[in-house]
Amino acid sequence: MNSVVRVSVLMVVVVAAAVVAQGPRGSFLATLNSQQIAYLSSAAGLDAISLCYQQRNNPQCNDLVLRTVAELPELVRSNCKICNSPQRQTYQSIISEVNANHPAKFDALRKLFIG
Repeated sequence: MNSVVRVSVLMVVVVAAAVVAQGPRGSFLATLNSQQIAYLSSAAGLDAISLCYQQRNNPQCNDLVLRTVAELPELVRSNCKICNSPQRQTYQSIISEVNANHPAKFDALRKLFIG
């Protein structure tokens, strides 16, 4: 995974965990603990997210990564639809800031998850 995509995915993992940690019901991301977030935010975790997003049947894909991969793209595509209003505002503010200050990273993220 190139560094721009890795940083982009890292931002989404951290933002998603922070935003949904307050508990949109039914969200797997809301159940992540600090150890899981640390793993998903690590180089190995980000590589696993990228690999498993593209090859979900890969034997290296564990349940944590697969469930994360299942929610992250929809979080980006739907503009945090599962979030309550304050969470959505936080998410939109962070995404807008990333888009304004790091357009290449934002574009890489959009291409990865939206196409």
